Amino acid sequence: MKVFPLVFMFFLVTNLAHSQAEIKGVVNDSSQVAIAYANVVLSKANGEAISGTVTDENGRFKIQAISGDYKLSISYIGYETNTKNITLAESLDLGVITLYPSRNELDEVVISSRKNLIEKKVDRLVFNVENSISASGGDVTDILKVAPYLRLKNDEIIMLGKSNMRVLVDGNFINLSGDDLTNYLKSIPSEEIKKIEIITNPPAKYEAEGNSGLINIIYKKGVRNSWRSSVRGTYTQYTYPDGNIAGSFRYRKNKTSLYVNGSYDKGSKQITDTNEFEFEDQLWDSENPRRVFYDNSVSARIALDYQWNDKLASGFQYQLGYDDTRIENKNDRTNIINKATSAIDSIVVSQSKITQSSPLHSLNFHSSYQLDSIGKNISINLDYFTFIDNSSRVYNSSNFFDNGQETPNSFNAGKNDGRQNVDNYSFKADVEYPLEKIDLNFGGKLSFINTNNDVSFFDTTSGAPILDINQTNQFEYRETNTALYVSASKSFNDKWSAKVGLRFENTTTEGVSRQLNQTNENDYLKLFPSAYINYVPSEDHIFSLSYNKRISRPAFEYLNPFRITQNPYLLIEGNPFLQPSFSDNLEFTYIHKQNWVSSLYFSQIKDGFGQILSVDNQTGVRSVVPQNYYDSYTVGLTESYTFNKLKGWESVNTLNINYRYTEALLSFINDKRNGVNTYISTSNSFVLNDNRTIISSIDAWYNFAGVYDIYKTSSSSSVDVSFKFFFLKRDLQLTITGSDLFKGQITEVTAFSNGVRTTYENYYDSRRLRVSLRYSFGNKKIRVNRKDFGNEDEKERTGN
Repeated sequence: MKVFPLVFMFFLVTNLAHSQAEIKGVVNDSSQVAIAYANVVLSKANGEAISGTVTDENGRFKIQAISGDYKLSISYIGYETNTKNITLAESLDLGVITLYPSRNELDEVVISSRKNLIEKKVDRLVFNVENSISASGGDVTDILKVAPYLRLKNDEIIMLGKSNMRVLVDGNFINLSGDDLTNYLKSIPSEEIKKIEIITNPPAKYEAEGNSGLINIIYKKGVRNSWRSSVRGTYTQYTYPDGNIAGSFRYRKNKTSLYVNGSYDKGSKQITDTNEFEFEDQLWDSENPRRVFYDNSVSARIALDYQWNDKLASGFQYQLGYDDTRIENKNDRTNIINKATSAIDSIVVSQSKITQSSPLHSLNFHSSYQLDSIGKNISINLDYFTFIDNSSRVYNSSNFFDNGQETPNSFNAGKNDGRQNVDNYSFKADVEYPLEKIDLNFGGKLSFINTNNDVSFFDTTSGAPILDINQTNQFEYRETNTALYVSASKSFNDKWSAKVGLRFENTTTEGVSRQLNQTNENDYLKLFPSAYINYVPSEDHIFSLSYNKRISRPAFEYLNPFRITQNPYLLIEGNPFLQPSFSDNLEFTYIHKQNWVSSLYFSQIKDGFGQILSVDNQTGVRSVVPQNYYDSYTVGLTESYTFNKLKGWESVNTLNINYRYTEALLSFINDKRNGVNTYISTSNSFVLNDNRTIISSIDAWYNFAGVYDIYKTSSSSSVDVSFKFFFLKRDLQLTITGSDLFKGQITEVTAFSNGVRTTYENYYDSRRLRVSLRYSFGNKKIRVNRKDFGNEDEKERTGN
C-alpha cells in the first residue's frame, strides 16, 4: 500500500513548468447544463485570432497564451455569443460562462454542426455516428458493423485483435450477453446515437479484467422537457422461427431523467456439432444436432436520475435478465470406424435434454458532486447483483453393432442437477481533479463475491435414481478484490498530448469443496500500468501510441471441482487450482484524413486458460477440464478505410492480418502452433431514392484459414443483404435482412490430445431471414447523463 503515495508524488513533482499561462472555464446554458463543442476563440485587441478550441463533453475548455490583453469569444449555434475582454498575467480561471438562447431560435428546430467521421482522443477512437449513412435508420448493430476495429459475427460484437468485448451505453456497462445483448442493442434506434467510443486499450480507470476492448455507445443530447419512445417487433426464420418484441422510453423533465427498456424473445435454433477423434486403429466420427428453445427470454432496464442542484446529482439503475432454456438432443450419434477395413465396428447413440433457468438482478446507486466550476468532481457507486443458475440434464446412451442390434448391457442413463448462486457487493469511487498543468483522475474499488455451487449426479440406468457421491459436490467460493488507481493527462500544446496511469489490484480467494474436504486459497497483488501519447501535426494526420497490462480471472464455475457426465464418453469437470492469466498490449495507430485508420499491434498472453480436451486413447473417454494451457504472442496490422465520396454510397472496408505464435504448457497437447490469420470485410450502404426512404446494404467478410492458440482453423465467410423502408415521416421503419446467405459460417478446428487428432466443426444456425418493424414517436429531443457503475467485472465472470 506504500506504493500509492509514491505514485501520487511522482505525478505531482514531474509536472513540468510551462512558459505560457492558461485560460480555462466551463460553458453552460441558462439551465446550467454543460454545452459540448462550443467554439472558444482567443483574439488580440485588433481582432486577430491567435488560438482556439472547443469545449469537451462537460463544457470545459483550456487555452494557453503568453501574457497580454485579449478578447475571448464563446459561441454555439442557437445561442448568443458571449465576449469577454481579459488581461492575462498568470493562469486565469473564468469559472462558469453562461450562453443564452438566441432570440431567433425556433423551439422545434434542432441545428447541429457536422463533425469529422473519425476522431482520435488520447485513449480512445471516436466514431461520429451522425455523419454515417448507416445511422440513417436502423439500430445500434447497424452502426457497430461499420465502425473501425469492430465486426459482427452471428450477432456477436467482436473487436479485431481482442479475445472478447465489453459494451457500455452512456458510460454504463450492459450486463447482458449473447442474444439478450443483441436484442437490447437492436431496440436502440441509430438516430438517437451521437457517437461510438472505441477503446482498444482501456485506461487505469477501468477494471484490469480481461484482454478485451471496450465500446461506449453515447446518446445524442437534447433539451429538457422532452420524451422519446419506440416499439419494435421482429420475426426471424432460422431453421425454426423466432420472435422478439422490444420497446424503450426516454423522458426528461426539469431535473428528472428516466429511461426504461424491455425485450422479450421466444423461439428456437438448430445447432450442429460434428467431431472426429482419430485413434491409432479407430476413427470416432460424431454428429451432435440439438435444438435450443428460448422459452422465455426477458431483459429489462430502468434508470432514474435526479439533479438536486447545479453540483449534486444522483440516481439508481435496476437491470433484470431472465432466460428459460431447453436443449433437446434426440440423435447424438458416434460411428466407431475400423481404420484398417473402413467398416463400422460399433455405433454409440445418445439422447439428452437440458432445462435451465437463469435469473439475474442488478441494482446500482450512484451519485456525483461537482467540487468547483472547472471540472473537479467526485462520484461514487454502490452495487449489488445476484445471479442464479438452475439446471437439470438427463441423458441415456446405448451401443449398437453395425447391423443395428443393441450391444448387451450397454444401456447407460444418468441425471445431473446443478445450482449456482452468485452474490456480489461493491463500492467504487472516482475523482476527477484537474490542476493548472495536468488533469488528475484517481479512485478505488472494493468488491466482495460469494458463490455457492451444488452439483449432484444420479445413475438412472436401473430406472431408479441412485446418488453417485463421487460425482456430487458442494463448492463455496469467496473472493475479495481491492483496487486503487491514478492517472494523469496533459495537453502540451495543440499537437502533443499524453496520458499515463497505474492500477493496483489485490485479490484474495478461498474455495471450499465439501465433498473433497478441500480448501484452496490464493492471494495475489499486481500492478497494471497504462500509457498513451498522441501527436496531431495537422487535421489530416494523427499518430498515437498506447500500452496497457491486463488480467483475466477464471469464471466462477471453472473453479468448482464438479463433474458433469454428458454421456459415458464425455465428462466435464472444474478445476479449483486454475490461475489467472496476464496480458501485455501495445498499439500504434495512424489516422489519415479522418477516413483511413491503420493500427499495428502486439499482444502477449501468459498462462492463458480455457476448457481443454483430454482424450484417453485406450477407452475413448474424453474429459473437458479448464486449465492454464498456453502462452501466446501476436503481432498484427489492421487497416480500415471509409469511402464516402459518392452521394448515397458509403463503404467501410477492413483488412486484419496477424501472426500468432503459441507455446503449450501441458504435455498431452501439441507443443506449439504458429501461423498467419487474415480477415477482410466490406460493408456498403446505398440510398436508393431522393427522399432517402429506401436504403439497402450489402455486407461481406472472409476469414482465411489460420490458427488460434493451439488450434488450426479453417476458412469461413458470410454475405448479408438488407433493405430498409421508411414511412410516416420516417417514424415507421420496415427492415428485411438476409444473413449468411451462402451458409459460410462453418469453421473446422483441429488439435491434438494424447497423440489423438481431434477435429471439431460447429454450425450455429447463422443463415436466416429477419423481418423487423419499428415505430418511433415523441419529440425526438433526448438528454441523459452518463454514469459509470462499479461491479461490471464481477458480472462478466458469471457468463452473463
